[in-house]
Amino acid sequence: MGITEFHYDNVGTDEGEFIEVRVSTGSDVSTLFIELYDGATGAVYGRLLVSDATRTSDASYDYYVFQFSGNQLHNGPLDGLALIDGCTVVEFLSYCGPFEAINGAASGQTSTGNGLAP
Repeated sequence: MGITEFHYDNVGTDEGEFIEVRVSTGSDVSTLFIELYDGATGAVYGRLLVSDATRTSDASYDYYVFQFSGNQLHNGPLDGLALIDGCTVVEFLSYCGPFEAINGAASGQTSTGNGLAP
């Protein structure tokens, strides 16, 4: 289980942004959600239920994809997202460098940055 891919910024536009979560085929995702974090403040600005995402499947995995339009997904240099299972942080990722969450399920934890500038 994990965030397999995310796209958070384009030059000149915020279209085509998405987050993909992969789980084993048939897994119960009722306790999975994503928290979106503003890296400038470390605060949660959105919460997404994985069960609400568009699902596709292959022989081994189910893929849940959230697609965003406009400016729904923040894309500053330190913004990020966390995949949560119930009360457990599975992954806490940020777009460039790390930051510390001040609230939400990842409160007090430091994100893992992908090292890429938006």
